[in-house]
Amino acid sequence: MKKKLPHTTIKMYILMVMTLFICSGAFAQNSIPFEIKNTSDYGDGELFVAIVGISNDRHVWIDMKTGQQKDMSPSYNTVQGPMYNGNKGPGTNGMYANCFTKLSDIPSKKINLQGIYGCRMFISVKSQLYFYFFGATGAQTGYTSPSHTDPTDPNKGIKYEVIELTYNTLGFWGNTTRVDGYQYPMGMEVTSNNGSVTKTGELKSHAEIGAAFLSSVPTEFKSCYDAASGSILFPTKTVDWADGSIGTMPNRGPYVNYMQSYIDQVWAKYRNEDLIFSSGDAGVFKGRVSGNQLTMTCISGGFNGRTGIVQNKPTTQEAFEGKGVFDRGIADVTVDLVVQAQLTAAFTRHLISLAANPGQQDWSKPATYYAAGPCNYYAKFWHRTDISLNGLSYGFAYDDVFNQSSTMYSGSPKSILVLFGGYAKSVPPTDPQVPSSTGLVTVYKDCNYTGFSGGLSIGDYNLAKLKELGIKDDDISSLLVTQGYQAILYQDDNFGGTSTVINSDNTCLNTIWNDKVTSLRIIANGATNVAGTYFLQNRNSGLNMDVFGISTADGANISQGTPNGGTNQQFKFTHLGEGVYQVLAVHSGKSVDIDAIKTNDGANVQQWTYFGSANQQFIVFPTDIAGCYKLIAKHSGKVVEVGGASLANNANIQQWTNNNQTCGQWKFISLSTPPQVGTGTGLTGNYFNGMIFETPVYNRTDATISFDWGNGSPNAAVNVDGFSARWTGQVQPKYTGEYTFYMNSDNGRRLWVNGQLVIDKWIDDWNIDYSGKINLVAGVKYDIKIEYFENYGGAGCKLEWSSVAQTREVVPASQLYPNPLPTVTITSPANNASFNAPASFTITASATDNGGSISKVEFYNGGNKLGEDNSAPYEFNWTNVATGTYILTTRAFDNLSAVGVSGSVTVKVTTGTNPPPVNQAPSVTLTAPANGTSLNAPASIAITANASDADGSVAKVEFYNGTAKIGEDLTAPYAYTVSNAGAGTYVISVKAIDNLGAVTTSGSVSVTVVAASTDQCASVAQYAENNGYVAGSKVKNAGKRYECKEFPYSGWCNGASWAYAPGTGAYWSDAWYEKGSCAARTGEADALAIESSVLISPNPSSGIINIHVETISIVTLYNAQGMEVMKSTVTPQGAMDISQLSSGMYTVRIDTGAEVLTRMVIKN
Repeated sequence: MKKKLPHTTIKMYILMVMTLFICSGAFAQNSIPFEIKNTSDYGDGELFVAIVGISNDRHVWIDMKTGQQKDMSPSYNTVQGPMYNGNKGPGTNGMYANCFTKLSDIPSKKINLQGIYGCRMFISVKSQLYFYFFGATGAQTGYTSPSHTDPTDPNKGIKYEVIELTYNTLGFWGNTTRVDGYQYPMGMEVTSNNGSVTKTGELKSHAEIGAAFLSSVPTEFKSCYDAASGSILFPTKTVDWADGSIGTMPNRGPYVNYMQSYIDQVWAKYRNEDLIFSSGDAGVFKGRVSGNQLTMTCISGGFNGRTGIVQNKPTTQEAFEGKGVFDRGIADVTVDLVVQAQLTAAFTRHLISLAANPGQQDWSKPATYYAAGPCNYYAKFWHRTDISLNGLSYGFAYDDVFNQSSTMYSGSPKSILVLFGGYAKSVPPTDPQVPSSTGLVTVYKDCNYTGFSGGLSIGDYNLAKLKELGIKDDDISSLLVTQGYQAILYQDDNFGGTSTVINSDNTCLNTIWNDKVTSLRIIANGATNVAGTYFLQNRNSGLNMDVFGISTADGANISQGTPNGGTNQQFKFTHLGEGVYQVLAVHSGKSVDIDAIKTNDGANVQQWTYFGSANQQFIVFPTDIAGCYKLIAKHSGKVVEVGGASLANNANIQQWTNNNQTCGQWKFISLSTPPQVGTGTGLTGNYFNGMIFETPVYNRTDATISFDWGNGSPNAAVNVDGFSARWTGQVQPKYTGEYTFYMNSDNGRRLWVNGQLVIDKWIDDWNIDYSGKINLVAGVKYDIKIEYFENYGGAGCKLEWSSVAQTREVVPASQLYPNPLPTVTITSPANNASFNAPASFTITASATDNGGSISKVEFYNGGNKLGEDNSAPYEFNWTNVATGTYILTTRAFDNLSAVGVSGSVTVKVTTGTNPPPVNQAPSVTLTAPANGTSLNAPASIAITANASDADGSVAKVEFYNGTAKIGEDLTAPYAYTVSNAGAGTYVISVKAIDNLGAVTTSGSVSVTVVAASTDQCASVAQYAENNGYVAGSKVKNAGKRYECKEFPYSGWCNGASWAYAPGTGAYWSDAWYEKGSCAARTGEADALAIESSVLISPNPSSGIINIHVETISIVTLYNAQGMEVMKSTVTPQGAMDISQLSSGMYTVRIDTGAEVLTRMVIKN
C-alpha cells in the first residue's frame, strides 16, 4: 500500500512540511486517549490491531496492551507466517513481527497515545498481518507492509483497513483513506479540548457500500469491485486498468487509456492559449504547453513569480494516482508539486475547461466536481453524502486539494475514537430542523466548512435571528466570506462583549472564537476613497462601459464600447459608507442597476431611476493593480462583467460569480486624463547577419514588434540562424504614470526608453516574459531602442506595455514613430580610382541624420572593418596598401545606433603603370589525420596542414568539422587539436586564406570516434532488496545508476523489490533518482566534459573575467573580424581585464601547450 503526502494548497503544504520535517523536535508533551470501537459484524476476538510509526527519529511500534512505544527490532519476528511460492520473507525463515493484538485483549479497547508521526494503525480481520521488522535506526529500518499486487505476499487474502495519523506539539492529524482501495467501512472522531468534535467515515454497511458502488459507477469501474470479499480497489490497481508497469499485471488493460482523449484535448488546447487557474492561497497560475511540457507561473498570490512544471503529458494512471509527471520535482520543487497536485485533482474531477476562452478557471467548487466524463468515478463514489460523512473522503492521492479529503486536525486534541465498521450501526449526526443554507457569508457548525451551515446577507443577526436560521448559540467554527463583505462576530447577544472582524474565508476559528459566537453583523468591505467621476475601462478588453445609444430611458442596456469621451461613458461614484457606492450615468443621471433585483449569473445590467435598493448599490473592491476595481452588486455578491469575456464593441454587461476574472475588473480613469492616441506608423528596423550586428543586410519600417518567424527569418537576405535586429524611433504613451514594458523573444533582448536601459536580458533563452518599469508622461515622444539576437532554431520577438490606465497589449503602431536612417556617402576617393603600390590614401565620407545626430562612421574594405571616426569630417587614412582591387563602403550610426550604409567605391592598387596582377589563391593540404582513422572516446584528434601562397602570404588556416568551424591558426606550422572528442563521425577539412582574402579549401577526411566499453558503475554496489538504504545511498541496477531520495521518501528505498527496485519496480521513482547509464560515456557526455574543462565567468562580463584552466596557458582574444585584441599568459584560476574592449562577442583561444581550445565571451 502506498499513500501520497498531501501537498496541495499553500496552507496544507506548509502545514505538512512543518509536520513531517520538524517532528523530531516537536513531540507531544501529553498523551491522549485513543479508543477503538467495533461497529462491524465481526467479534472483538476476530479483529487484530497494530500501530507503527516514527518517534524521535526511531522506527517504533506500540504495544496495544500497555500503550508503550517500542523500538522495532528483528527480535520481534517470532510469528510463523504463510509461505506463497517459496517466499520466506526478509528473514528467509518465514517469521514475522509479533506486533498485533486482538481487540478483545486490549484493556478497555483504549491506549494513551504518545507523540508519533508517519504513523499507521492497521486493523485486520481473523488473522494478524505479517510484517517483518528491521531496526529502529541504522542501515535497515522500518517494516514491510502488505502488497495486493505481490502474489507471494504473506498477507494475501487478509482483509484489513488503515488509519493514518500524526500527533505532536502542533496538534493531531488523522484520516481514513481510500487512496489504494476499500476493504471495510471505517470511521474516526477527534474531540478537542474546547469540546468541538469532528468526524469522518462511511455511513453504510459493508454490503450496502458494495451494492451502491455497483449500481452507480459506469461499466469501466465495475471491475474494481471484488464480489468474494466485497472490497473495492482503486481503478489503476486492477487488471483492467493496468499499464503493464506492475510485474503481477504485465499486460495493458482495456481501460489503460480511459482518460487519454481528454488529456490530449487539454494538452492541445493549451498549446495555443493560456491555462489560468486559482489554487487558493498558493495563488493564481498562468501558462501554456510547449513541446510536451506544461509550464505554469504564479501571477498573483502566495507563490507570485515562481514557476511550476509538468514535464510531460500525463497518462491515465498518472492523472488518477498523482504519480510520475504529477509527482516529480523539476526545479522549484515546492511549486512543481503544488501545480501537479492541482492538475491531478482537476483531471480526476474533470474540471479543466475545453470551452473557448474560458479565462481564469475556478476549481474550488465541489458542486462542479465529477459533473462530466471522463473522470474518476471511483473517487466520485466516496464523496457521496450518503456514503461518506459530509461527503469527505480520500478518494485519490490529492483529494485534499480544496479540502475534500477525510483529514481531520485539532491543535488541542482531547481524545481520539476509531470505529471499525463506520457509522452504519451507530446513530448518525442529528440533522437540524432547519435545512442548511448558504449566503454572502456562510457560517458552519464545524471546521473545514462542514456540519450544518447558515447563509447570511448584509444585516444584523442577534441570537434569536440566528436560531431562526438553525444556527445555535456558541456553535460556529468556520466561515466562508464572499469577497467584498465582512463579518463582525460578538461573544454576547445583541452585539455585546468581545468582537472580532472576519473578512475572508476562515477554515477553523481559533480557540478564542471557535464555538463562542452569539451574535454577528454582516457589512460591506470595499474601498472607501474612490468617490468621483470616471471612465470605466474593462481590464480584459480595453473598452469602456457605455450606456447603449446614449439613451436616457429606464431599462437602457449597458454594454462596452470604444473609448470616445462621451458622457454616456462617464459614471459618477457617490460613497454611501463601508465601500458601497451609488453609480450614476452622467448623461442621464440614472443608476447602474441589476435587472429585477436578480441574483443569478447572467442577470442583465441596465440603467434605471435610482431608488436606493441594494441592486443599485455596488461595493468597489480593489484588485492586484492600483486603480483597477471590481464592482460587486451589494444584493448578490456577484461582479459586473463583460459577458463571455468578449473583446467586441457593444458586448453586453452582466453580473456573474466572482472568479477573479479580468473581464469583471474595471480601471477607473479620471476624466482629466483622456488617452493621448498618437499618429505613429511603427519603428525603423535594421536587420543584420551575425548575432552582434555584424553585417547590415535589410531595413524596413515595422508597424509593431510582434513577430514569430518560426524556424525562418525576417527576409530572404537575413540568415535563418545567427542574425540580429535593432529597432529605433520614438514611443508615445497614451497616459501619464508608471509603465511596464514586456519583452518575450527567442533569443536575447535589450530595451532602452528615454536613454534608460529598461530590460537587459542579452542571453540565449526563449519563451520567457521579461519586464521593466519607467515613468512616462502622456503625449510625450521618447527615444526607444530595441536590440535582439537569434542564435538557433525558432525566432521571434514581441514588445508589450501596460500601466494603471493601459491594458497590457502589444505597443500599437499609433504610438510608435520611425527613426529616419542616417545617410552616408563616400566623397573620396572616386569610384575606380587607381593608385600605385604600396599605396596610401585617405577615405572621406559625408554623413547626416534627420532628427538626430551622427555618433560615428565606420570604414570597410569588403566585410573587413578598417577603422572609424567619431566626428566630422569623417575620414580614415589607409596606408601601405598592397596591389589588388578593393571595394570600399562606409556605415553611419546615429545617436540611437541606427545604421545607414553608403554605396560602394572600387579602388585599384597596381604596380607602376602595368595592369594589376590577378591574385593567385593559396594552396593548402590536410596532412593529418589520415582518412578512415578510428579512435576511442574520449579522443584527441590532432589536425595538421601545409599552406602556402605564391604571390603573397597566408593570413590564417581555419579548421572545420563538416561545415562548423572549430578553430584557426595564424602561423605555420598550422595545427589544431580537438580534445576529449566524443563518440561519432568527424569530417575534417581546412581552409587557407591569403593576405588579400582569397580562400582555398582542402579535401576532407573522415575520423570515427567510438565509445569505449567501460563500466561506469564498477565501484557502485548492486541493488539488493531491503538492504538498509538511507537518503543518498547509491546503487546500480539494470544497467543504470541510482541514488536514494531524501527523507521521507528514503523509507521506500527498502521496500519490496517489485515496487521499489530502482528502474524496474512499479513505484521506483517515488524512492530513487536515476543518475545515468553504466555504459561508456556518450559523445554528448564527452562534449560536456570538454566544455567543463575550461570555465570562463562571468559571461557576459563588463570587466574582469575569471578563467579556470588546468595548467599555465596562453589566452588570446579575437574580435568579430578575426583581429587579435588581447593576449595574456594565464595561470590556473587566472583572470583577464576586458573592460577596455568594445561591446560585442569575442573568440577566446586557449593554448595549454598540449591542446588548443576555443570559447566565446560577450563583453557588455
